[in-house]
Amino acid sequence: MPLRPCLEPGCPTLTRTTRCPTHARARQRRRGTTSQRGYGHQHQQVRTYLLATYQPADPCGRCGQPLGDDPSQLDLGHADDRSGWTGLEHRDCNRGRRRRGEGGGGRRERDARR
Repeated sequence: MPLRPCLEPGCPTLTRTTRCPTHARARQRRRGTTSQRGYGHQHQQVRTYLLATYQPADPCGRCGQPLGDDPSQLDLGHADDRSGWTGLEHRDCNRGRRRRGEGGGGRRERDARR
């Protein structure tokens, strides 16, 4: 991967990732821990349970496609209003990449076609 400037405005440091090490650490501190972002002990327990019991052919909670063989590519999805969990989802579906056109599919796109 080629070197490129850090994404932080005014930082001239060239990096192979999105931010230089200094700004990457600062960004992580600003984001907070997973518990501070709402993914505490209960979320982790539910995710662990679902990962232990899922089958690769089970459907994604957002796009409906099979989840696949790689559990590291799965997230525990939540309702859009964050009132509860929807089950396991592809990482790209859960993090919005597919809805933004970076991977195709997505629940909102699929529902709009119905």
